[in-house]
Amino acid sequence: MDPLRAGYYSTVALLIGAEQRVGQDFVDYMREHHEPIDVLIRLAEQFDTVLLNGGGFDAPIWSLRASLANLPDAAYATIGDEIEAVVKEYAVDWLRNKK
Repeated sequence: MDPLRAGYYSTVALLIGAEQRVGQDFVDYMREHHEPIDVLIRLAEQFDTVLLNGGGFDAPIWSLRASLANLPDAAYATIGDEIEAVVKEYAVDWLRNKK
């Protein structure tokens, strides 16, 4: 762990998880057909969850950054479920378009 890191944020690397759960073809589809901001917009529209893009904070461009400073611990599990739901929607679109 970086001793200079305050630990106020957590970073979710979307494409790493997507590759592990769905595969490289899906990752390629996401890169070709979507922008990293699309996931953030969908989270906000569907769940009123507002996160930041990790790319502006020395993290991968396809990552999300969540503040750890102002929510109860249980809220982060909900945010994780919401992220997973959004990525699953993209995977369904990908499978539909793949046929």
